[in-house]
Amino acid sequence: MKKATLLIAVVLVAIMAQAQNNTLEILGHNFSTVYNYDGSTYTAPIFKTCTMMEKPNGDLLLDNYFRRRASPNASTMVSIGDGFYTISRQSLAVTDSTFLESLCEFEEDHSAVFLAHDPVGEGYIYARFLNNKYSSPGWDGFTWLEIFHADENLNFEAEPTMVPLEDTHIETSKAIILENDENLVVRYVINRVPILARVGLDGTVKDKQPLPDLFHGEEWNINGIVAYTDSPREYAIYGWDTTPEGDTTFLFHVVDSLFNLNETVAIENNQTWPYRYFNNMISMLPYDDETYYVVSQFTKETPDQYRNGLRIVKYDKASHEELGETLFMSQPIYTNLDYCAFMFGLEEADDGNLYLGYRSCNYPKRGSIVVTKLDTDLNVLWERRCHTINSNEDFNYYRMKSIEQGVALCVQHTMTQFYQGNYHFNTLLFLINDDGTTDTPEMDEYIRPYAYYPNPAQSELYLQYSPDVQPACIELYDLQGRLVHKQNRGLEQVGLQGLTPGQYLMKVTMEDGKTYTDKVIKE
Repeated sequence: MKKATLLIAVVLVAIMAQAQNNTLEILGHNFSTVYNYDGSTYTAPIFKTCTMMEKPNGDLLLDNYFRRRASPNASTMVSIGDGFYTISRQSLAVTDSTFLESLCEFEEDHSAVFLAHDPVGEGYIYARFLNNKYSSPGWDGFTWLEIFHADENLNFEAEPTMVPLEDTHIETSKAIILENDENLVVRYVINRVPILARVGLDGTVKDKQPLPDLFHGEEWNINGIVAYTDSPREYAIYGWDTTPEGDTTFLFHVVDSLFNLNETVAIENNQTWPYRYFNNMISMLPYDDETYYVVSQFTKETPDQYRNGLRIVKYDKASHEELGETLFMSQPIYTNLDYCAFMFGLEEADDGNLYLGYRSCNYPKRGSIVVTKLDTDLNVLWERRCHTINSNEDFNYYRMKSIEQGVALCVQHTMTQFYQGNYHFNTLLFLINDDGTTDTPEMDEYIRPYAYYPNPAQSELYLQYSPDVQPACIELYDLQGRLVHKQNRGLEQVGLQGLTPGQYLMKVTMEDGKTYTDKVIKE
């Protein structure tokens, strides 16, 4: 059994030895590489983390995608390649890295990549799509699947296996999943027709099936493909559509191992459902032979209440009836639905429960990065705010992965994606245990078992606590360290009416004696 690692930030040990404060320099890690242009050396920050996985010893392996400007003053970006970084769960440091350089004559597509242990030997399998565009009349390019094999030290073979898929440049809706010890299943779209292909790990195309009869309307959008059942093997292609009446609906198609359509399911729409979907941020997780889960954004407006946020629902596979639901409200709630809370991960924990990762709102420079654990009946076991976003920062490219005895979450700082000069960091990586703890006192500076909003606040500050904690006291101090407010009851709401506008320190004490301090602003 691997030791449960309890540290949440990827930083160098030397940085951790410094005085702790809630700064991005401490939480963040600077992944970068160098490249040469016209004889000069430039630093390129990571563009995004494509995927991550757990290594056999418990360390994390991140696949980071790098891009650079075509020239130092150009606005267009070109691919540099992939950096594979091993992160130690004990030392919080990068212990190893490998760089896979791009092929300049091709256009790499990192919208869907695959990274996993090689099922037939030591080492790893890495796959991605590759395009080559032509300007000749009548040709719009070719598309390949590129398969790499690497040993356990991430030394890649000299030449990848190039698998020709189409004599055209396919659309962006792509996916790659491992079917068994021999095959990959890939999904892509041409002229709005989904295509499934089975490709051997040796590069052999074994099956390829267009699915033109799948129901889709003018707004049809595929969000993903997942293994729906294992025996017999079935896949669910799920997505989003607009009905002829103008309602939005989640739907999925179940296909068998030969890619024949078995079932089409449209679960909900406005005519029969009290909530309303409003965009295509949606995810599906088949759980076992009997049930599956769906996460989506929702909004509901009644004469006396307006709500929006995330809705996670458990369904019965046989009847597709709802077995239970849990709502996560946006914090704060904005009437502009572009600012609604959104999901970035739903994973099964190794104890059979669920991890859900989300951002509490999408308002620029606002919201919290949240990980919550639920049981299979969708009861919240704990919820942790990993980071509260400040007015000078924003994040994107969220990746979440269930690991042994915990969950890992990786996000990119959007302000450094295209930055050419010096910068502090471009990645935050959080690790949280199955029980919601870190067992690392320094990390209590960052992870919170509660949310507080709005901040800045005018008259009232609201707090929402995780169900596994109980607050005992809230104190407010001015910047001179003087106590200006204290309350031991009604700790879900703090009145700020009598305070002078400015910045204060809020100290929250739990019944178990743990304390947390946050900055709040009275407008």
